[in-house]
Amino acid sequence: MPITTQEDQHISLNDAAALTLKFRQSNPVGSVIAHLFTKEIIMEILNQANCEGIRIYHGIDAGNAPVLVVTGVDGNKDDLYQGTLAEHADRCPLWCSQGNPLNS
Repeated sequence: MPITTQEDQHISLNDAAALTLKFRQSNPVGSVIAHLFTKEIIMEILNQANCEGIRIYHGIDAGNAPVLVVTGVDGNKDDLYQGTLAEHADRCPLWCSQGNPLNS
């Protein structure tokens, strides 16, 4: 099914906070809880020809830490895997936001 402008992907802060709390509670203290990608790499992915969105894959690096792999997606929801890809995000913990409902 093609991407339309009708997909409502918004979420309330209360719902988002509940999801992230459940994740933190089901993982050991000190586990990676978030990844930060810069605006530049996200825009580079989104500015590719035929890119209509992004998809984020879960992965595991050589040190067995969770990572995210980001790819552009075309209007048919197919990955633009031969274009710009992203990983190497700043991970939290180490580089975390100040305490807020999503991380505390």
